[in-house]
Amino acid sequence: MLAFRIDHGADAKHLFKTFYGYEPSYANDTWREASAFSSCVLTPLKWVGMLDAVESTGQDGLSQGHHVKTQLFRAVLELDTENMLMPL
Repeated sequence: MLAFRIDHGADAKHLFKTFYGYEPSYANDTWREASAFSSCVLTPLKWVGMLDAVESTGQDGLSQGHHVKTQLFRAVLELDTENMLMPL
């Protein structure tokens, strides 16, 4: 699911929910888990060139980062789930 969601661009919060089934927030004290996910999964994938971060402006006017797959991601990883998932 990660690979598919990143094809269309997804923010870290939505990617976290894809893996863990719930959205992180300060209210339920899961922001630490989301921070660890970003630091230990998304950031290393950006460092090696498999993800790009694209900045956009959200509805509230704040900057929002979306992650998209690079050509390297597509060349290196072929995931079974890519044929099974429906577009968002």
